[in-house]
Amino acid sequence: MSSRNALRGTETILVVEDEDDVRELIADILKEYGYSVLEARDPREARARAENFRGVIDLLITDIVMPNEGGRRLAEQLGPTRPDMKILYISGHPARGVTSRFMLEPDTHFLPKPFNVEQFARKIREILAER
Repeated sequence: MSSRNALRGTETILVVEDEDDVRELIADILKEYGYSVLEARDPREARARAENFRGVIDLLITDIVMPNEGGRRLAEQLGPTRPDMKILYISGHPARGVTSRFMLEPDTHFLPKPFNVEQFARKIREILAER
């Protein structure tokens, strides 16, 4: 099995990113690796997508810093209705600043932008493999 095949998946991932080009690129990468993808440009749209989606959402990938409302608040709001959903925060801001500013727990999954495709795919598989 090639390294790329080992990183493939079939889970459903909700991607929340306010920059259209970045969101579309992330969604394209995930689809290429076999994932089902739901896209939202902001937390309001993400809540609606999650509410209307009847299946399991295995992972939320959200930019932690967005206009009006951030990814952490979104994750807190979705948590009660999607308790098994895992979360990956992404940001173009430095990791140290983000984790302290948004008071993220030490075991929180965070990936600074920019990231390469393989690094991203490995992080997704790592998170989804956790029980």
